[in-house]
Amino acid sequence: MRYDTVFLALGATYLLIGMVLGIAMGVAEDFAFASVHAHVNLVGWTSHAIFGLAHRGWPQLAQSRLAPLHFWLFVLAAPVFMIGVYLAASGRSHALVGIGALGLVIAVIVFCAMAWRLCRKEA
Repeated sequence: MRYDTVFLALGATYLLIGMVLGIAMGVAEDFAFASVHAHVNLVGWTSHAIFGLAHRGWPQLAQSRLAPLHFWLFVLAAPVFMIGVYLAASGRSHALVGIGALGLVIAVIVFCAMAWRLCRKEA
């Protein structure tokens, strides 16, 4: 699997979702879910796109044994987190936001390990 292109394609999809949500909120003049819009754009678009660009710029990242763990943890935790932000913003449960956030943090710790290993190899 090409992590760079899949991360980028997922990021572009989240960008579209975030923009449509933002436009819908603006048209309705109801910004109750602004936090959802922000997290779809930041975690969805920005993080996925940056991971994709990092994998494209440093192909060694994709060759790491940790790459599949990082990819699947982040890709699966992101929608759980965003749905959790929606549920929390609507006054329902905060459980999913916590579970999703934990998955995202673990995925980023894995990415940090990959990045620092690469940094040591290139130093």
